[in-house]
Amino acid sequence: MSSKRMRVGLVIAAVAAIGALSATAVAGTMAKGKSHKLTTVRVGLALIPPKMTFIGFYVARDRGFFKKVGLDVKLMGEGDGVKSLRGTAAGAFDMAGTSADDVIAAAAQGGGLSSVWGYAMPLDTAIVADQSVKTVADLKGKKIAITDPGGFSDVQVRAVLAQAHINASDASIISFSSRSAFVPAIVAGQINAAPFHVDDGYAAQEQDPNLHVVAPVYKSLARWWYGSLAVTDAYKASHPTTIAKFITAMIRADRWIYSHRAATIAIGVKETQESRSAVTQAYDFLKKAHEWTVNDGLEKSRVMFTMRFEHKLGQIPKVPAYNDVADVSIVNGVLAALGRWKTGY
Repeated sequence: MSSKRMRVGLVIAAVAAIGALSATAVAGTMAKGKSHKLTTVRVGLALIPPKMTFIGFYVARDRGFFKKVGLDVKLMGEGDGVKSLRGTAAGAFDMAGTSADDVIAAAAQGGGLSSVWGYAMPLDTAIVADQSVKTVADLKGKKIAITDPGGFSDVQVRAVLAQAHINASDASIISFSSRSAFVPAIVAGQINAAPFHVDDGYAAQEQDPNLHVVAPVYKSLARWWYGSLAVTDAYKASHPTTIAKFITAMIRADRWIYSHRAATIAIGVKETQESRSAVTQAYDFLKKAHEWTVNDGLEKSRVMFTMRFEHKLGQIPKVPAYNDVADVSIVNGVLAALGRWKTGY
């Protein structure tokens, strides 16, 4: 097994298939009487401290959206999405807030889990580099940071290199245990470039104004499927109501974010541990991009685009079927109760 295929480790044993849940059934379950006892849900997030693209989870917790639907949500951090998904597969978490790349890899290798909601669209990433890198072509031979091989940051780097017709073997791709190490590493000169979330990029430039964007991935891969809320088939079969409540709270929180700029920024500063300036710029960027999901976040054309691109890169051996990766049955029930938001918010 090559390091490029390390995501094979995400695969978990297939469990018994479950019948599709109808929107009526989910909505009806949620309408039943409330319990005073909160249901604990453990969520493995790809980054701790989080980036602003994840802030909906913290808004839902801190502003009481989870509690309102009867959930006590524990946000538990990992170094990257691969680790979060592995933890979910192993039962350490009930759900994973991770990148779609990891869920796609698992589906391509056998399944056992799926995405039930997309928490963030589209990409907000860019390749940020030091002064030795003027253009994407200059990435050849340079030190580029990723986390787990085959994970989100690795796929992003390989996609950018492929678009520039650079073989990944012609760059020095260095694996770090956590994305939180990228900013100090590039500022210290240990690496020449890294894929950064938008607030990371602003934070890095505050420390070194010579750092600059050489590849705005959010533009070149504008149709990419990014954020995935993933669960195992076993958990989905046994806890559909809990999942529906969780998605309900998240969608309400995300919708709240768009009209509560100052309060969201305050939560962002507290949780990301980044400067108010970096968080403010990130909020404005992400709001304009419609980053935080207000509906299902599992648009079929976007999901299929991402899987086909990854197959072209050689990251997955085959393109899975949409239904093998994304299950909208629960979120459709949630949206039947909440109503859909139109774009343009």
